[in-house]
Amino acid sequence: METRFSFIVFLLAGFLVSGCHSEPSVYFESPQPQAIAGKKYISESLRGNYVSTKDSSILKVTAQELLRFNFSILDLAFAQLKQDSVPYRIQGDYFFLPEAKQEYRVLRQTPDSVFLAYYFVDTLFSAQNQNQVRQFKGGHVFNTQKEKNRWEVFYLRPGKKKSLTLRVVSDSLDVAKLNALQVLEKREDRWVANPSRQQFRKFLKDGGFSDAETFLKHRGRPLHLETELFNLTRLLPGRKEHPPEF
Repeated sequence: METRFSFIVFLLAGFLVSGCHSEPSVYFESPQPQAIAGKKYISESLRGNYVSTKDSSILKVTAQELLRFNFSILDLAFAQLKQDSVPYRIQGDYFFLPEAKQEYRVLRQTPDSVFLAYYFVDTLFSAQNQNQVRQFKGGHVFNTQKEKNRWEVFYLRPGKKKSLTLRVVSDSLDVAKLNALQVLEKREDRWVANPSRQQFRKFLKDGGFSDAETFLKHRGRPLHLETELFNLTRLLPGRKEHPPEF
């Protein structure tokens, strides 16, 4: 079974790893910024669905969670499936892997290959355990406890036209900025920062959390994942059909 599915599992794993947010190279010793009360919920003003200006992903903000839905296309060659002895069937608009009990939406099929669409969810924040949100300087600082004295921190700032900018730690740029503040300590394979409230303020002012991405508030009818998957056909050359209504 493991050998039979090695090919498709390898491909899916590659897409999943590339789409999910990676562990940061810098953690914080305590929730940021210090001396500010944390909340166990996300402000109502932030809640809703947002679409990335960089790709097709959707940011869903609820009272308790910050979720990112990543959409991707997988191109499978029939010859490779046969070579790897992968049992499958195509029925209507779906590609089935019976033994793995998995199914994927078919975007396009040619004599040589099939293009599949799928999505996976990346939980950026969940208001459970000690995790908390702190408001600071017009933005919202999300703190997730990974272990004792080790917190993953990122910054979410509202912008014009109901946009949100998600800012996370950039390995090289932010290590240099925190080093300049003399608040970094190397522990095992990670840096751990312990800035004061004033130092955290300067870190933000100097462009900290340098890896930024903007999301625009979705307006109009509710987003449906099936529709968004079908809309990926815009990335496929030669596809002329319009996405159906769901």
